[in-house]
Amino acid sequence: MYDVTVSPYTSGTTKFSGAEKNNPSRVLGIEGQQNFGNISVSGKQGERTFKVVFLGIKGENLGEWSVSEKELKSPNNNRGE
Repeated sequence: MYDVTVSPYTSGTTKFSGAEKNNPSRVLGIEGQQNFGNISVSGKQGERTFKVVFLGIKGENLGEWSVSEKELKSPNNNRGE
């Protein structure tokens, strides 16, 4: 299971510290920046990819994350992200 979280686009942000900041499951360290996510699903049936592009308030690319359908179905999936 994956949980994709973006910031509150029109309000303040939070700074993480301690265990929360050092969580090995966190993919991008963009806390403290207002952002929104552009979500897409692409590919042919059986080979789809779920992708999130994180964009700043001026539309700048802050990073991206994706997972393939194959990874989601793998019983040994342990990406550590």
